Amino acid sequence: MKIGSAFKTRAFVAIICIAIFSGCTVKEDPKLIAGRTSLLLNTKPEPATTIGIAKEKIAESDQVVVEGWLDLNAFAGQDGKAVVMVREILQDTDHGGEGHDPSSCPFCKRRMEAAPKAAVVFVDEDNKALPFKVDKLLPI
Repeated sequence: MKIGSAFKTRAFVAIICIAIFSGCTVKEDPKLIAGRTSLLLNTKPEPATTIGIAKEKIAESDQVVVEGWLDLNAFAGQDGKAVVMVREILQDTDHGGEGHDPSSCPFCKRRMEAAPKAAVVFVDEDNKALPFKVDKLLPI
């Protein structure tokens, strides 16, 4: 009795499914999950502020809300630390009308380079940088 190729294919798929659903998956580091959980908010944050105001407020509070562009490569030499460069979002970049793309506009690019920036380090309860890259730590 010959085993047909359709049977072989079904058996192979069944073995793969059993392997996947029985725990043959990559598990995330529990410290990474704990760090992520500590950073993600359960409620809507206060309105975002500028980087300049946030620098003043950080002395009073351990939490500030800023909105900006993330540069994940700015601190490439800081492997193993949760640090990222945040560049303030420019508000009036629609001077070119409909279809204007600030990322390809030379005037907007120049303004973005001069926009306020801040290095943001995500720390644990001991005030030490979390030992994970930001793109692994946050859902970005």
